[in-house]
Amino acid sequence: MHNIHQHHYVRQGALARLLYKPAYLFMAIIFLSIISARTAYALESFEFIAEHVPEVAMDNRFATLPIWSDATMDTWGVIAQGAAARIRSGAVVLEGAMFSVAALRELDTRWSISTFAFWDEMEFSGTGDQRPLATVFATTPLALPAKALFSNMRGTYQNVGAGLALKRKENEGWMGERQWAMGVLLQRVTLHRYQADYLVLDGATAGAAGVVDYSGTYTHLTPFVGLAWPRDWGAWQVLPHTQFALPNPRRGIQGRITGPGFDITGNTETAGRESKHFGDASLTFGLDVIYQPWDLGVDIGTVITQALIEPVIHKGINENWVISVYKKF
Repeated sequence: MHNIHQHHYVRQGALARLLYKPAYLFMAIIFLSIISARTAYALESFEFIAEHVPEVAMDNRFATLPIWSDATMDTWGVIAQGAAARIRSGAVVLEGAMFSVAALRELDTRWSISTFAFWDEMEFSGTGDQRPLATVFATTPLALPAKALFSNMRGTYQNVGAGLALKRKENEGWMGERQWAMGVLLQRVTLHRYQADYLVLDGATAGAAGVVDYSGTYTHLTPFVGLAWPRDWGAWQVLPHTQFALPNPRRGIQGRITGPGFDITGNTETAGRESKHFGDASLTFGLDVIYQPWDLGVDIGTVITQALIEPVIHKGINENWVISVYKKF
């Protein structure tokens, strides 16, 4: 939704040496993300944040899709994955658990296929958050935008879906051993009773109170591509990876607001603004550390990169933590 235009200048010779090995390339990407991060933002409206928080949760799911573990020739392997996530903007919090399962099999020495399903559910909460009240989805009798106090945030976020991925192994070239992945997933994001109480604090309608509700269901068909560089060290494997996902189509934000003498619903797509915001393109980076005798992996890279990158990609997000663990059976 928001493009960050920042340029970093690095000497060509130094860059060539840095990118000589895939692991250095991955670390370079992380470093550039860190120095791109902005630390100060203008205070965003509640509607803006109510949209961005679930979009970050969607990115966390894309970052932790269980597609990278290898299958065994002529047999099906199963991967079970679990994760915990917490996303915060001011006093607004979305936190909960993420689960997925995948079945994968090698087709030959280069190609493998996997199918997967996931279910993520998180709780929306918070109170005492002061920020602008603005309703892009509809016009109201209130004098907006206006500073407001938001309290008693409640509701749930649910992301349910399934998909298919095709992977190809390669060993030739300067990048060494690597895995390419491409696939598609169908997902349904449901914001259920996704509400907050508000009290207008300034302007011509100061003192007005009511409920703002961003409940809605958003369905996306999401193609994705990815690249990983597995490296073995004895019993351990380190697997840096990156993925790009593109939810399609983007959707308008659904909303409802009640107040003194009114109850109004709307959608940013049909409110005369032609605004389709929900469902952002996603670029994620991870670094799995796998103990191969146990077929147990932890994505320590995603912990770092999602914490650093999401506040840049999604303006107004102060904190994003996600830790993913998986096991192959």
